[in-house]
Amino acid sequence: EWPTRLGMILDELEALNPDVICLQEIVESPGSAGADNRVKVLADSLYQRTGIGYDYRWQRTHFSWDTFDEGIAILSPHIILESDFLDLPRGLFNRKCLRAKVLTPAGPVNLFNTHLSFGNQEEVRIEQVQAVKGFVSEKSAEHPAFANILCGDFNSIPDSPPIHLLIRADSMGTTYLDSWRMINPSDSGYTIPSDNPEARIDYVFLKNDSKTGILSSDQAFTIANQDDIHPSDHIGVLSGFNTNIFPLNLKLQYPQTGDEVAGVVEISWSMANNPDSATRQIFISNDAGKTWQTLWQGATDSYTWNTALSPDGANYLLKIAATSDTSFGLAQSAGTFIVNNPGNADPELRLISPRGGEMAANDLEIKWEAKDADSDELSISIEYSNNSGSSWQDVAQNIVNTGTYIWDTNDVPNSSNYIIKILCTDDSVTVSETSQPFTITNQRTTLPGSNFEQIEGNGSGTVTGNTFDADLLTGHAYRLTFNDSLDGLKTYSVFDKQTAKFVLQDAVEMDGITEGPPFDGLRLVIFDFTEAKKDNANTGWISGDTNLEYAISLPVINAGGEIINGFPYPADYKITIAERIVDTSSTYLNVPAIPMKFTVQNITEDSRVEIIFFDNGADNTIGPLDKIYILEKDAANNPMITWLIFFAEVPALVLPEPGDEFMFATLKPFTHADIFEFTATLSGIENDTGTLPGTFRLNQNYPNPFNPVTSIDFNLPGDADVELTVFGISGRKIGTLIKSKLSAGSHTVTWNASDLATGIYFYRIKAGRFTAVRKAILIK
Repeated sequence: EWPTRLGMILDELEALNPDVICLQEIVESPGSAGADNRVKVLADSLYQRTGIGYDYRWQRTHFSWDTFDEGIAILSPHIILESDFLDLPRGLFNRKCLRAKVLTPAGPVNLFNTHLSFGNQEEVRIEQVQAVKGFVSEKSAEHPAFANILCGDFNSIPDSPPIHLLIRADSMGTTYLDSWRMINPSDSGYTIPSDNPEARIDYVFLKNDSKTGILSSDQAFTIANQDDIHPSDHIGVLSGFNTNIFPLNLKLQYPQTGDEVAGVVEISWSMANNPDSATRQIFISNDAGKTWQTLWQGATDSYTWNTALSPDGANYLLKIAATSDTSFGLAQSAGTFIVNNPGNADPELRLISPRGGEMAANDLEIKWEAKDADSDELSISIEYSNNSGSSWQDVAQNIVNTGTYIWDTNDVPNSSNYIIKILCTDDSVTVSETSQPFTITNQRTTLPGSNFEQIEGNGSGTVTGNTFDADLLTGHAYRLTFNDSLDGLKTYSVFDKQTAKFVLQDAVEMDGITEGPPFDGLRLVIFDFTEAKKDNANTGWISGDTNLEYAISLPVINAGGEIINGFPYPADYKITIAERIVDTSSTYLNVPAIPMKFTVQNITEDSRVEIIFFDNGADNTIGPLDKIYILEKDAANNPMITWLIFFAEVPALVLPEPGDEFMFATLKPFTHADIFEFTATLSGIENDTGTLPGTFRLNQNYPNPFNPVTSIDFNLPGDADVELTVFGISGRKIGTLIKSKLSAGSHTVTWNASDLATGIYFYRIKAGRFTAVRKAILIK
């Protein structure tokens, strides 16, 4: 979700035209599960959007928590010139505050970043918030400046005092402005209690001394801490100088775009009106600006660089920065250059699209960039997975490194779990890059639900069928069966009753999203429960007037040092209240047997059930605070703890009476006992051309080949911002046919290519999250 959410936020931010955007994100400790991948997803997302790297390089310890990495991404041509840690003001926990100077086109910007943990005492909280305000005022008062405090309040403290999120320090003194969103228009202020579930926080961005805009968060910041650790506020401070900044005309002279360097080289630049006090810094990137490292700092206008100390690569960039108290300059390579010392250089690969989160159909454009410092010929292979990388299938093998490949997805199953992997080799070394999950959703016609009948078994999942080629439908009757005899793996097979042959065997796709393998023009979509779950809709008192409440769970029992976990047994149970003693509970785990004025029946298997009964009321029947542990038999025919039913006390309680019945139902996985029968026919589906299309679709242009005019049709299931663009075979953009908001329905665009030469072209549509590409052939 992060790249998509981050992109939406940045879209809103950039519309405000700020001087600088800083992003703070907290991730898990280095090396912890998921941490490296999460950072990579964020870094790649930012890099794809901005071309500027994401740097997470300083750490802090959060109160009693472990050490966390914290990063700040500087977007657009900004660079961190210096950073250090400062002690927080008195009255706060023993913390450090990061102070960084950031170079922007408007001049240097000071960035303060810290993290505070507040206790539940109101007076301490107020004292610490005021201390932060004083700290910010002190640091900002060195120059006329503004400061923006971003505070995400995760407190569950009732009626906590309003926190002033915005502070401005100027020649008139310090002013605190409140940026809470006014939830209730009748209120006179902008403050709301932090325990309000509708609480929203506004991010206020300033330019010079005026407010340029407000970005409202859709997320309520009232999540209670589940680990009983002190609530915390995340506070970042951005202060910008309003003093006159003298720009330095800085130009990079060598190396230039496309140069190839080796050994010892001299990096040189020029700077008009060179002030002696300006400090020069060189920053180097070997991944086209994704990450940067400081190479040198000094006062001269050249630097001797031993490139042998840096890895070979074809994606080098340089930045030269010069800054003083009243001046700044910044120059960067316009394009990449090559470092190529003796020895074989590894290929360099970047997957451009799909990156993840897309919804694609028909022809999917796969784009990448692959380079090699040695100019070796590179070979590209493309693979896909629709099961989160458990298995991979070929898209293309050993193709030419053109940077673009069009994949016809109509022959693969629809799924939201697709991953693309690009492999690049120079015959000695192979490198790869993998996308995040994306969706392929080609147009399908679903068989009528009445075609499917569950003739045996109690499985609670669902079975539907999608038609990918109606001409291949046989109209035959089929039988669907399941095999659960393999350890940890369940499969399904389809048998054609007319031909008496299996048309599909041992398919495994049962997540309810991914289509199964094709047969006779069909793909099945099966949803199966991985384990039994409580069926809330069919659980409760089914007769009688009792209002005795209940809770059902899988228990965890400590039996003499042995931990016993309840097993989610797939069965339905009925409890019937009787007038007299009709059964006795089990003595399993040395629990005393208790006579019972009720019975427990497994109605799925039509069998009597043993239970452990804790009779809080000592009345032999079900009442408040009673517990029932259901026992079943395991594979060795030994007793096995399954479900726990707990009955809770309520005001004005009406107790169960003889004849009252309680039903506990479960949603059950499919087993070998489940059998479905269905027919492969579309009868009953009306072809209503007056209805809106159910899915997004980009159709093949007609005519194709064409000369020079052709029509492009596409369907929109809902209103969307649509962009229809034409590209040449090299990937160069030719032109845009549509860029506007369109309503739901079918649309046609006429493309006149009279100004183009004979050749192969591609047209791509983007509509919301959907994207698709098709090929068109122009013959003159």
